[in-house]
Amino acid sequence: MKKTINQLNKELEAIADAHLMVNSYFWGDFLTAINSSVVKYPLMCCYYTGNGMSRVTTPINLFVVIADKYFKTQREGNLNDTESDTMQVARDVFNVINKTPRWQTIGKVNSATFNKFQEKGADETAGGVLQISFTLYDNESVCDLPLQGYDIDSPIVPTVCADVLILNSDGSFSAESASGSTYTLPDETINVYVNGDLNQSTTYIPLSNQTININA
Repeated sequence: MKKTINQLNKELEAIADAHLMVNSYFWGDFLTAINSSVVKYPLMCCYYTGNGMSRVTTPINLFVVIADKYFKTQREGNLNDTESDTMQVARDVFNVINKTPRWQTIGKVNSATFNKFQEKGADETAGGVLQISFTLYDNESVCDLPLQGYDIDSPIVPTVCADVLILNSDGSFSAESASGSTYTLPDETINVYVNGDLNQSTTYIPLSNQTININA
C-alpha cells in the first residue's frame, strides 16, 4: 500500500497544524473529540469509512469536520461569522487535498460535499462536515506480505470424487454418472398383452406415477 490510513491521518494533522485558523486536531468523529479531550477551538477532526477494494486503489469516504464555538446571545451573536469561517477552512483543506502535488502522490478526489451543523451540547458550536469520496493509491502486489508458513505459489489440487452408480431395486438397470453431473433416466416402453396377444404399447417416464388405461 503506497499510503496507509495512519499516514493519511498524519498528513491531515500536518494541514491542521499549519492552518492559522485551526487550533486543535483530532482523529475521530466530532462527538468523540469533544467527549474524550479538552478541545481548543477552532477544531478540525477527521475520520473515514470504508468504501470497497479495487485492483490498485482503496476507495474511502473521508470526513473532515471543522467546528468552532459561537456566542448565542443577540447582542454578541456571531453564528454567521462562525459558519462562514469554518466553511472557508473546509474549503482550504479541500483545495490542498484536491490540487497540491503532495496529495497527488497519495490519491485523488472523486467528489465532495459540504454540510453545515450546529451542536448544542457541552459546547455551543457550529461548523460543517466536508465529505470527500477519495481514492487512495494502492497496489495488488503479494510480495513481502506478513505471512508465515503459507505457500502462495502452489495451486489447490481439486479433489476427484468417484462416479455415482445408479441402480433400480432389482438390479436390472444400472448406470454410472460423473460426480456432480446430472443423469436423466431414459423413458421406458410397456407392452400390454391381453390373453397372450399384444393389445397396446405405451411409453412412460420413470418415477412419474403415470396411469395406464387398458382398452380391452
